[in-house]
Amino acid sequence: MADPEAVARRYLEHLTVERGLADNTLAAYRRDLQRYVGFLAARRIGDLDAVDAKTIRAFIASVSASTHGPDGDPFSTITRDAFAAWIKKEPLLFSPGSAVLYSNFGFDLLAMSLSAAARKPYPDLLQENIKAPTG
Repeated sequence: MADPEAVARRYLEHLTVERGLADNTLAAYRRDLQRYVGFLAARRIGDLDAVDAKTIRAFIASVSASTHGPDGDPFSTITRDAFAAWIKKEPLLFSPGSAVLYSNFGFDLLAMSLSAAARKPYPDLLQENIKAPTG
């Protein structure tokens, strides 16, 4: 049996020891994994071998419906103004194009850009282009 919580804990240990990731990156992974483990627990799925494509799509849809907010409530919606203010005050971690880093804010920026280009709310774009076609 592959217990989701145990697997997530071992993966975080791997990221800490073997990969030496930054604290903020580890915190982001930890939040995402906790959300996934909680999602599975709410559906009474205690074995990763029982996870199927439908379960994964449902989780992705639940995450896609939200954006990541402040650390106190990382899954609350963040406003465009708050996002812009955060970008202005935070220094770059490295020169553009010189490294890669997982970023929830990067996906939020992508969502805002897609929404502006399509002139539609992002949840509508998800429904039309991701959720509806995949069932």
